[in-house]
Amino acid sequence: MSGKFNIVAVIEHYTGDVLSLGGGWVKLKCPVHDENNPSASYNSDKGSVRCFGCGFFGDAIDLIQRKEGLDYGEARERASEITGETLDGTSLFTRQEPVGRCKPVRLFDGNHAPPRRTSAATVVRRKPRRI
Repeated sequence: MSGKFNIVAVIEHYTGDVLSLGGGWVKLKCPVHDENNPSASYNSDKGSVRCFGCGFFGDAIDLIQRKEGLDYGEARERASEITGETLDGTSLFTRQEPVGRCKPVRLFDGNHAPPRRTSAATVVRRKPRRI
């Protein structure tokens, strides 16, 4: 089970810039390649960074793998060192387990046909014809 590491802490480690934790995509200089103008964006809520200059897209582990040339396991250990988070598999995005099964809802019983859809024109009832 892989936990999510704080992307902001990892980007700050490589760039030296202090980043905001605001929601949505925020522009910055790419932490993967050297440049003068911001061509990358990060989203702290999603935990990902994207560069439109070099095409990089990924999370904290992907960024560490690209910058330091590590495999996945080594990158997780390095992310743990950088962010101060543990490797016990806990995620920043906690998932709640379901309390119980939901009972299916029946819109109609099995003995009768489902209700027919009617248009406004068919709502008006006509008198039966006399023979």
